[in-house]
Amino acid sequence: MEAVSLWRALGWGGAIQAVAFDYGGTLDRRDVARGAGGSYPVSATAQQVIGEVARLGLVLLLATNTTPDQDRHPALAQAGVAHHFSCLLQSHQLTTDKPDAEFFELVHQKAGCPPEAILFVGDNPNHDVHPALEHGMNAVLVAPAAPIDLPAGAAHITDLAHLPGLLKGTT
Repeated sequence: MEAVSLWRALGWGGAIQAVAFDYGGTLDRRDVARGAGGSYPVSATAQQVIGEVARLGLVLLLATNTTPDQDRHPALAQAGVAHHFSCLLQSHQLTTDKPDAEFFELVHQKAGCPPEAILFVGDNPNHDVHPALEHGMNAVLVAPAAPIDLPAGAAHITDLAHLPGLLKGTT
């Protein structure tokens, strides 16, 4: 609950109740071969961050584009973090994908809270940040450098490890 009030105090758009994570480029590590389910494994940093965010009492969702031969669940299970996610939204199982508005409406529905109470975390401004903001959500871009056109209302962190501090108001 501490994270919720501090996020509001920082002026990033209100109380956060749910965090939706992109997978590819956000939670995975690409310096090894793809594993079960055709996905790269979850990075050690992501494992730690997912656990920390879950301990804040927030709802966690996975919201990712996938191909028919990909399933993120085995990688999340192997990393020991699958149980933290209330829902896995994988585009190959849906009729839509990011950046479509319909995909972000599904994120909103599955989060079970108003869009302004959802924080979308991803590595792609065009597939993660812009559409989340357009749907009324908050957004964090995880990238080594902030793009010149980072939209107003979006936050930027250089490493996923900074997310818990951002939520708690310490980053």
